[in-house]
Amino acid sequence: MDTVQLEGKGFERIAEEGAVVKAGDPLIKYDYDFLKANAKSIITPVIISNYEDYAALNLVESGTATAGETVVLNVKSNIIN
Repeated sequence: MDTVQLEGKGFERIAEEGAVVKAGDPLIKYDYDFLKANAKSIITPVIISNYEDYAALNLVESGTATAGETVVLNVKSNIIN
């Protein structure tokens, strides 16, 4: 998603930098229609920079996803509770 030329337009930060968040907490809000009309692409990558902390990362679904419904990635942690 190459959106640098939009200078932040179409996005609203919800979680502030340094905030403690849990699974399901919204981080950003975006205007899909604005981005579809103005961004070069609406493809959204999922990036996990600390992949070595996880026992498994398994792709479940690719393509179009519905927020709150479509599971796209199953993540298994190395941390034992």
